[in-house]
Amino acid sequence: NFFLPPHAAPLMAQMQPYLQPQTQPYLQTQTQPYIQTPSTQPHLRDPQTVPVLREDMREESTDYDDDFEDSQRCTDPVCAVTFTVSMCLFVCVVGYAYLYGDVRVIFNGIDHTEKRLCGYSPGVEDRPYLYYCPKKLVGRSLTVDVDYPVCLAACPYGNFDANNQSTVTPETVPECKTISDAYPSLGLVHKYCVPSQAFFADAYTQVHGNIADFEDTALRQIDGLKYSWPVLLLTFIVAVILGYAYLFMLKMSVRFLIWGCVVVSVLALVAGGAYLLFKEGLEMDVMLGHTQYGPMFKMALGVLCFVLAALVVLVACCCGGNVAISTACIQTGTVVIWKMPAMLLSPLIKAATKALLTILFMHGFLKLLSIAKVTGTGMHKKYEHTPLQWGLIVFF
Repeated sequence: NFFLPPHAAPLMAQMQPYLQPQTQPYLQTQTQPYIQTPSTQPHLRDPQTVPVLREDMREESTDYDDDFEDSQRCTDPVCAVTFTVSMCLFVCVVGYAYLYGDVRVIFNGIDHTEKRLCGYSPGVEDRPYLYYCPKKLVGRSLTVDVDYPVCLAACPYGNFDANNQSTVTPETVPECKTISDAYPSLGLVHKYCVPSQAFFADAYTQVHGNIADFEDTALRQIDGLKYSWPVLLLTFIVAVILGYAYLFMLKMSVRFLIWGCVVVSVLALVAGGAYLLFKEGLEMDVMLGHTQYGPMFKMALGVLCFVLAALVVLVACCCGGNVAISTACIQTGTVVIWKMPAMLLSPLIKAATKALLTILFMHGFLKLLSIAKVTGTGMHKKYEHTPLQWGLIVFF
């Protein structure tokens, strides 16, 4: 028995000229209701016009199905072999990365010897924090020696009293040879000790300028994600809830949802582009880690928003005639999903799968990146990869 919701009738009407020559000899009209009357099942088509197979054609149809199953074969063996080989190589690359890589090489700082990674190298395994020794420290006037960082077990912390006298714990840092007096600092991603911005604004800017490299800043931001797990968990829960809300809206009104998404997308892109291009004082140097590229990135992002808005309008105008057919197809699929409760688990499964794969791929990439030879001082590092290692990174 074949039935569709009433809103799918226009779709079937367009398909009928293509279906009728092949199916007409095998169809007849059933004259008796087969399930319930339309008054109790308004979503079913009129049972008087439901096409069914004639009794004398059922056996032939069964034989045809058997022949069809027997004729099945792999239609794209080259792609199947390529995909299988790629997956096997991918597993080997990930295994190699987890065997020889260590993300601490990327995220932990390097002391003044340019060899020891804090919290990783022998002798400083229990000292994960990188601390810049002071070159000049008088009251609230601080100048750090960016070329002489040391590894500490914890960051010195403290405050200033009314007489600008500091109270710091611990009071001294023996590893600093020039000036061993400690200054109040703050821990950054549990790996770095930076001067307190409230007390030493100039020193804070000095340290930030020394680490303001795009690559290092991006890697530190990735490392900071693990300390933001409550926000990420909340995002996952909201994504699942919005997935079910999306299915419900599809069931209620697909046309409104489609055109609503188009309008909201265009308005959001135009508003974002205008804000980025015309808002004064908005800089991206904090996110990028370099003041030189902040204004350029802001302008490029604003222009990109306007271009994307124009593309959305263009696609909507060119493909507007197909919305009716798409609406009928989506609505029919949504009805099927809501009639099969097991399929309602799809948003949860989809969100969980994406989250797990994102974590796996990101961590695997960092592991693969960490197999390089690392040099540098403090927070600024240089990574030297062999041609083979670059090939593995590109393949990943």
